[in-house]
Amino acid sequence: MTTKKSRSLILIAIAALVIYFLFNRFFSFSYLSSIALAIFFFEILSLLDSLGKRIPVRSMFCVLYGLNFLAAPALMYNGYEEFQPLAYIMKVPEEIYFAYAMPAFIFFRLGLFINSKQQRGEWVNTEEIAAIDNIFGIAIQCIVVGFFSSLISPFIPGGTNF
Repeated sequence: MTTKKSRSLILIAIAALVIYFLFNRFFSFSYLSSIALAIFFFEILSLLDSLGKRIPVRSMFCVLYGLNFLAAPALMYNGYEEFQPLAYIMKVPEEIYFAYAMPAFIFFRLGLFINSKQQRGEWVNTEEIAAIDNIFGIAIQCIVVGFFSSLISPFIPGGTNF
């Protein structure tokens, strides 16, 4: 008997394999770029899967890292560099770049998710949220402070003004 979480991870992995074959066969991306895009889409789908269940801060880090260091270089190596200025093209060969970036991403993800089943700050605790009596008063106070801060910001010296 499989649990709901393992079933969704299996479906996400199958979708990532479909992405791999789609980019590899139909768009003629290299196998390294296709693997990088499959890993990136796996991260996006796992983030979307966890949105209603927890606060997915670590998954957001993985998606951001995957976008910057896997998906964007995969697109650049497969024909999109011709639309970029010469200063922004990838200067390292694709095999060398992905030989470094993919293991780095995998170890980054392992480091984030290994031994972290029940992190306290990631799971939504509805009892603690319901225990806050004056949540709307706190929100109104933040709005008022922000409004008055924007009014007095032109008069604050340059070193402390942001």
